[in-house]
Amino acid sequence: MDLCMALTVEKEVAYTFDILKYEMLVLNLSDKYMPHIWIEIDHPKSTILIPNSFLIQNGGKPIKKGDAILLSLAPNERGIVRFGLCISEMLREDFISVRCRAAQKEFLVFSNEVYAKIIKTVGKPCLIEQNLLFPKQIPESGVVRDIKVDYQHQKSTFLPFSKKGRKGELCCNTKLLITGVLSYSVKVKFRIGNSHYERTIEYCSGHTESIILPEGANILKPNVKLILYSTDFICIGRKLYCCAFGMLFFQP
Repeated sequence: MDLCMALTVEKEVAYTFDILKYEMLVLNLSDKYMPHIWIEIDHPKSTILIPNSFLIQNGGKPIKKGDAILLSLAPNERGIVRFGLCISEMLREDFISVRCRAAQKEFLVFSNEVYAKIIKTVGKPCLIEQNLLFPKQIPESGVVRDIKVDYQHQKSTFLPFSKKGRKGELCCNTKLLITGVLSYSVKVKFRIGNSHYERTIEYCSGHTESIILPEGANILKPNVKLILYSTDFICIGRKLYCCAFGMLFFQP
């Protein structure tokens, strides 16, 4: 075989919105100049080729065409091609396989096939805590009968974020800032003298949730949806301590 291709992947286990970085060695074993070698990537639809991720260690300047680049190799010359794939939330596979092929008029050569295990994530748990104060008209003997929490999403901001790992290596991630409005509806029963009353009190407050996602989220920018599943509270005097439990779901 006049052309040899070997493909490797940076990590074999990745999460949704992660970026898998690949490196491929292309070696011209012949004594002929190969001016037009199209390097194409066979990757699943659940991954997205990162724009401008092609890097090549070769004397010539690469020409890009969709998911392919044009490579030129002199006799016994080698080229190293690097590219990145972003894992979308639409993933259906537990493993994804990627391989490359080199095409010219005279031949079609395939690289080895590499696999990566994917851990699919659709959301992250969240806890919203709020201290509410009853109006002065509500005595300390008031009893909370029902409390409802509603969340209105306003804005999501994706920011590049880097932090050092335990071993000192630099980890690239995405910081997601989620801003919204929380509305509380509280039913309180209380007694004044021999009379019993029930009153519904409405509260409104802002909320910002900051979480860290894999760096690919900054490219895909998924939609964020907060679903609250349960609410717990403690009432001490005229103060109400409320905790709402929910999940932040990500949908590309």
